[in-house]
Amino acid sequence: MVLLTRIITREHTDFSESTEEIKPLTEEEKKAKLEELRERLAAKRAGGSEQDKLDKKKNEVCELPHPPHKVLS
Repeated sequence: MVLLTRIITREHTDFSESTEEIKPLTEEEKKAKLEELRERLAAKRAGGSEQDKLDKKKNEVCELPHPPHKVLS
C-alpha cells in the first residue's frame, strides 16, 4: 500500500521488470536456511549480552553512591 501511494505521489511511469525467475526452495534448502538464521540469531544474542554486560558495568560506575550530606545546625 505504501509503495502504491509512493508511486502515485511521485508520478513514476517507467518500471523495469525482472526477467530473472526465482525458484522456490526445496525442503532441504528451507531447513538449511532456517538453521543458518537460528545460528545468526544466537550469535547476535550472545554478542548483545556481552555488550549489555559492559554497559551495565559502565552504568554501575556512574551510579556510585554519594557520601551523605552534612546537616548544618
